This record gives sequence, structure tokens and C-alpha cells, in this order.
Amino acid sequence: MSGHLWASRLVVALCGVLLAVSVVFALQWSTPAGRQAAQPARATLAGASSAASSALFRDDFERDPVGSMPAGWTSDDGHWYGVVEDGSHVVRHAAGQSYGHLVAGSPTWTDYAVSARLRFTDLSTGFAGVAARYQDRGDYYACGVYYDSAFRLWRVRGGDVTLLDARRIAVGADGFHDVRLVVQGGRISCVLDETTQLTATDGTFARGRIAFVAGADEAAELDDVAVTG
Repeated sequence: MSGHLWASRLVVALCGVLLAVSVVFALQWSTPAGRQAAQPARATLAGASSAASSALFRDDFERDPVGSMPAGWTSDDGHWYGVVEDGSHVVRHAAGQSYGHLVAGSPTWTDYAVSARLRFTDLSTGFAGVAARYQDRGDYYACGVYYDSAFRLWRVRGGDVTLLDARRIAVGADGFHDVRLVVQGGRISCVLDETTQLTATDGTFARGRIAFVAGADEAAELDDVAVTG
């Protein structure tokens, strides 16, 4: 065999090998497994993401019989009709009696958001809202609607009330409104119908339960409670 013929065949063989390797690499790259292996690992904040969206507590009162007090809740004071029917099962505070504090959750909760749908059935003199980091009926943060068309964020400490922020907002008594209180470290915010209205900074309470609070003259209703943290 001449040297030129042998060299030509060697070149053809090498070209064939290179073509085969190229085809195999292309096929591997086209598969999801191949692409995944080729990409560098990416760090994800799975812990932070799951913590931000985890549900700590939910209650729509649908499993509670009408006329009963809702399971998992404790009345610190006030007079309650308990669970009533108003399109769905809701909890109603009785007007004309005393301030009401209906409490649930864990005393170890720290940073979280508590939200609820509230109906203010008579805003002539009363108020109603949700509380966070609740210690007892004389120590907690709360936000809610007052009779004078005021949306307020306040702190109760040793029974003394301190107004942290407020805004005049006309809130009708003909339907339910979404109220959400968010506590993150010393930052506190209050949301009405998906709009943040009030903010404050305070470090008095670091942890605590949740509560539904209502004034003596307010027959408010509570539904669809959720706590996320």
C-alpha cells in the first residue's frame, strides 16, 4: 500500500470518529438530564421562601356548630354569640356588653402576619380589629376600624393604650373587609383590603398569640382567619 493511500484512509477514519463523538455529545446535550449535568449548581433560598409562605394557622369556622364557641379559641373577656350563620359560619361579638378578646394560636409565634375578614355591623360607637403578639387582654398590638371612620394601629401595655398610627378611612358596615396585621421584628404594619395603610416601629412585644378584639358597643363578625410566618 502506498504511503499516500494509507494516509488518506487514516484521515477518513479520524473524521468518522470525530463525527461520531459530535453526534453523541449533541444527543446528550439535547436531553434534560444532559443540560442539567452541564449547568452549574445554583443556590436557592428555600428556607426563606418556605418560611415566608408557611401557614401557621387557619380557621373559617365551617366545622363549628352554629351557637357554639369556635374550637381552638379562648374568650379572655366579653360576651359572644359564638358561631352564627351569615352566608357562612362566622363568629359574632355581642354589642352592649364589654370589650371582647377572643384568643388563639401559640405564645411562641414571633414574626408573622394575621389576617381576617371582619364585618363591622354597628360603627356608631365601637371598634373591632385583629391583635398580634398577644400576651393577655392588657398587653398586645392591634389594628382595626373605629366608629369615627378611623383605621388605627395601637399598642396595649399594662392596660394602657398607645396609638401608633392612624388614618381616616370610610369603611362601610354592609360587608366584610380584609384586615391584616404584620409583625416583623420591631416593624409593624396594618393592611386594609389589600392596601397597606399604617406602619410603626415598636419593640415592646417580641412574641405572642393572635386575637379578635371588639369594643363594648360593636357587634362585629369574624371569618377566614389566617396566620402565615
